[in-house]
Amino acid sequence: MKRTVNSGIDNLSTILPTLQGAKLGLITNPTGMDKHFHSTIDLLHGEGLLSCLFSPEHGVRGEHQAGAKVQFYTDDRTGLPVHSTYGGNLHIDKSVMESGDAEMLQDLVITAVNEAVRVGRANLEREMANISGGIRLPGMF
Repeated sequence: MKRTVNSGIDNLSTILPTLQGAKLGLITNPTGMDKHFHSTIDLLHGEGLLSCLFSPEHGVRGEHQAGAKVQFYTDDRTGLPVHSTYGGNLHIDKSVMESGDAEMLQDLVITAVNEAVRVGRANLEREMANISGGIRLPGMF
């Protein structure tokens, strides 16, 4: 029996009615795509849902070198502002928000990204321990 796993973006047509009129900020990287390899950015932007992007290291489309300190730039394809979350520094221009507390949003995004990194590293360490039989390999973590 063949089974298919769909990511959230693969179900966009199902949830689109509930998102109409929303303006979303998307945390993503080059792996953010649907099962047909269409960019999540392009899919959501095509529906008029995005107001800004948040990027970890390397940029939302992989356009920056590892370790590059990029605070803010504009995505060439969509014209959307991109706020870097890499390195724990995030500044959201208040002009991109219709209302709300920019500092609180900045803190929430940084906290979410840091937690995702922490969980990812813990999962990696657990999987590497399973693969290596518990032997700690230098330079692997």
